[in-house]
Amino acid sequence: MLQAAWHAVRRNGGAAGVDGETVQRIEQRGVERWLGELARDLKEGTYRPNAVRQVLIQGIKHGSKMFVMFYQGQLLVQLPPARVAELIESGVGRAHDPGTGKPMTNRVLIPASRRDQWIELCEESLRYVSGGAS
Repeated sequence: MLQAAWHAVRRNGGAAGVDGETVQRIEQRGVERWLGELARDLKEGTYRPNAVRQVLIQGIKHGSKMFVMFYQGQLLVQLPPARVAELIESGVGRAHDPGTGKPMTNRVLIPASRRDQWIELCEESLRYVSGGAS
């Protein structure tokens, strides 16, 4: 079972967890060794996952989904992929990679230097997520 889980994580290019372990670091140390140690700890009942730190994320929701949020001092907005590409290409925004190695196609980071456009982009994002034209 652990072997199957490892293959799924590897295939999906899994991001580091709360413990900071990356696929690359595990492969460097040896996958079989790591899986063996994990299996032993699980069997012996000595495995202790790291505590997850709760973080308050400031953002705006539509229903239960956040569509605008602050991320490292920048505004992260949800927009149609074509609009995201347009904002990145024009230099207004930056691609957002949530740690998977693949930038999100429907989210764009708007830096603080463009804060004069934040309200307009938030309104555009709300129209998009609520089914209106963007």
